[in-house]
Parts: sequence; structure tokens; C-alpha cells
Amino acid sequence: MITVLSISSFVETNGRYLMVACGTDGRHTMYVCLCNGYTDKEIKTAVRENGVKTAEEAYLSLGNGFCCGTCSDCANDIVASELPHQKVLAAE
Repeated sequence: MITVLSISSFVETNGRYLMVACGTDGRHTMYVCLCNGYTDKEIKTAVRENGVKTAEEAYLSLGNGFCCGTCSDCANDIVASELPHQKVLAAE
């Protein structure tokens, strides 16, 4: 969970504006999904560490699926960019 200290800017991606906030760790994070409050870092972690392969799987691993769907393009782009960095999970 990120405690937001300040809203630093809004960025436009695919014709939509996303909020960029400064967290308590001093780093910037981007809120991809305002309905669920999911950030780019949370989605990247879901891909890298939880082995998800789609944005829908990432959202479900974080607790909820898509709501309004406005963020789906951005979330899909983040997942696609993180797939090469995904940790290989050992088979049981």
C-alpha cells in the first residue's frame, strides 16, 4: 500500500489521463486503475512474482477484476512490458 504525499502530475496515455503521485518512499507511482486503486508497481509485481500473464489475471491477483475498463489498455501495456522480466516458477 502506498501512502500518497502529493499528487505530482497527470500523464496522458492512449488519450486518457492517469494520476502520478509521490509515495512515502519518495518515488513516483502511477495509478493505473482509479476504481480499484491499483498502481503500475502493483501490476508489475503481480507479473514478476505471481506469474500472471494478462492484465485481467493481474487484477484478480490483486483482489478485483476490471470495473469500468478505462484502464485496460494501459494495464495490458504494463503487463506486456513486464512479461520478459517474469520469474520462472518451479513446478511442484
